[in-house]
Amino acid sequence: MIICRRPVTIYAVDALGATFVVGLIALSYWFIWRPWQDTWRNYRECTVRHGVAGQELKGELLNLERFEERLAGLEEVVAAQSERIPRSDALAGLLREMTETAAEAQVEVLSVTPQPAVREGEYVVCDINVAGRSSSRDFVRFLDRMAARNPYQSLRDCAVRRTTRAADGLCEMNWTMRVYMLPAAGPDDGGAAP
Repeated sequence: MIICRRPVTIYAVDALGATFVVGLIALSYWFIWRPWQDTWRNYRECTVRHGVAGQELKGELLNLERFEERLAGLEEVVAAQSERIPRSDALAGLLREMTETAAEAQVEVLSVTPQPAVREGEYVVCDINVAGRSSSRDFVRFLDRMAARNPYQSLRDCAVRRTTRAADGLCEMNWTMRVYMLPAAGPDDGGAAP
């Protein structure tokens, strides 16, 4: 069947073939070319995001390395400080250190009375009642030296009296030191006993 004779003769089969070709091109565009373009665009975007994420990851890894270095330094400091914390089985040594420090500061110790140790959280706490005699300046020097040598203690209370019969200017003192200690190390764990 002839559809058109002028200027070119077009048969119905030609029109049908042209429609098929146009349909095939349209289908190719919608089902092959467009999805391929979308996929390529998504690939490029993913490549860019991957590059940015890689740079961010490198930065985070660098930050993590710095943090781990600082953490290792802090862990060393904590370990060193933990070694300095007295243990409850070292109370006799702490009392001896206190009397030696008092003698260095020219404080005459008259009596030392440790109270029973009690557990407070992770620490063992012991109050030590001390009576002595010295000038107030020597007593302050003694307290300063004790704080420098053992920062895990605190002055709980203090009474200073100057007697009227003291011609040498010495004061009588009573004070209570609270000492914080870790529990004695156990034989198995090397740390604090429960």
